[in-house]
Parts: sequence; C-alpha cells; structure tokens
Amino acid sequence: MLEPSPSSKVCTGCRKDIPLEAYGLHKKGKFGRKSECGKCLAEKESIRRTSDPEAHRAYKRKWWAEHPRALEEKEAACERFRDWYGSNKSRHHKNMKRWVKNNPIRFKAIQRRYLVKNPVHIRRAVHWGAIKKDLTNAEWAETLAYFNHACAYCLRSDVPLTMDHVVPVSKGGPHTRDNVVPSCQPCNSKKGAKLLFVMLRDQTQTR
Repeated sequence: MLEPSPSSKVCTGCRKDIPLEAYGLHKKGKFGRKSECGKCLAEKESIRRTSDPEAHRAYKRKWWAEHPRALEEKEAACERFRDWYGSNKSRHHKNMKRWVKNNPIRFKAIQRRYLVKNPVHIRRAVHWGAIKKDLTNAEWAETLAYFNHACAYCLRSDVPLTMDHVVPVSKGGPHTRDNVVPSCQPCNSKKGAKLLFVMLRDQTQTR
C-alpha cells in the first residue's frame, strides 16, 4: 500500500519545514517540488539582479526577442495591468516615486530614450490637433490689458510674457480666451504641464 505524500518538506535554503504549496513544481525534485521555497528563490533572484543589473536586462531583452508575444497576449497583459492599476493606483504611484528617487540616473536615461522616440514637438502637435482653438489677437490683447501686462502668477510686469494654458494642452485644455493667461517664462516653465492647483500645492510644500 502506497504511503500518502507528505504535506510539507524542509527547504534547503532557510532550513524550515514549509508546506509543499510554497515550492515550485519540479519533475525530478523531491515530492515533485523544487528544493528551495519560493521566498528563498525570490531572495536569490533579487541578489542576482542587483549584483549585475545590466546582465539581467540583456538576458531579458534576449529572452523576449526569442519568445515574441502574439498581439492577443500583449492585449491580455495590458488588460491585466489596467485591472490591477484600477485597484492599486496609490500603491503604484508610491512605488514609482520610490523607484525614481532611488534610481535617478536610470530614470533620466529612460526619459532621454522616450524623448528621442517621442519628441516634445511631435507630442504637442498631437495634442494641439485635438483641442479647440479660437483665441484671436484681439482677445489676447484684451487678456494682457486685464492682467495689466503682468504675469498672472507672480504679478511681475518687468519681464517678457508668454501665453500659458491654465488647463494644459496635454490634458485637453483649449486654446481659448478663457483658458489662456499671461505668464513670465520662469512661471511658465515651473507650471509646465501641471494643473494650476498642483503647481500652487508644490510651491506651498517647497516653502
């Protein structure tokens, strides 16, 4: 009579008696499972990646080149991420902020690659073509007069003024009289593609 399979075994990594469910499947392993538990293997993998991240990235690039996904698989992966992101927005944002803070050089490299593939003028042209545009020169002159030819944010009148969109063009803001205000170049650059309340909040936090 065959003896029933045990429900646990000792991990060769942490030396703990752990349920079989914590081990990955392996045909030649004891009880059909790997010798180390999932936690120990994850720690070893993390150390390997950290010790030589470029080698790991090269391996991943090679693997994906040799195992291309079909369009249906890519769409399914995107759908799974959208479902996860919908329930974990704050967690995702915190993780991203922490990663950017810990990897400033890599983040800048990613930004540079993105800008090469997606130049600012191309991205802005895409947004510009999708918004409402009816601001006339006369309306802009009236707006300047309304603000006494001063920056709407810092109130300086001794600097050159530019047009700034209160709701950024990248977020669907129209190029209309109600959405354009005069701004000096420093304030315009500081605001960037932020909404006005975000810009004011950031200024308050940095003081």
